[in-house]
Amino acid sequence: MKKNSNNKTFKHKIFNFLFIILCLSSPKASLIASDSHQINLSFDSLFYATWYQKAVELTLSVWQTLAQVFEKNDEIPYEILLGKLSYAYFCVNRMQQEKVVSLADDTAYFMTALRKIQDLFSFIAIHEKNYDFIVCAQEIISLIQKSFYSPVSDSLKPDTQ
Repeated sequence: MKKNSNNKTFKHKIFNFLFIILCLSSPKASLIASDSHQINLSFDSLFYATWYQKAVELTLSVWQTLAQVFEKNDEIPYEILLGKLSYAYFCVNRMQQEKVVSLADDTAYFMTALRKIQDLFSFIAIHEKNYDFIVCAQEIISLIQKSFYSPVSDSLKPDTQ
């Protein structure tokens, strides 16, 4: 009887071993194991975007979208443009809160993009459906511009002497 019991234990151990190997070699198990040790090597995680960079990219995206709308005579995506301008304003506010110093050339570039957007807005025929959007977008642009030229940001500008 003892020999039969040892034989069952040995078979049971082999069965458990093969079962574990089979489970670990399945595709789902490898995904679970790899997820727990995955390292994020995306460009954004390696090279963090600054608040200034985010604000400029959003502003340039609005400019590009408006230019494409006029070029292709498409419908203007008001909500998307307003969302991007709002987030750009948020980024500029974060720059001020964190006392980020902006170079004169960077500020001039950013202001140029904002002026181009304002120029494109001047070509939009204002009517009842888009009036609120245009007024809101122009106010956000004005707030962004004022943020760069407010007393707080003027004191953060680098010395040019």
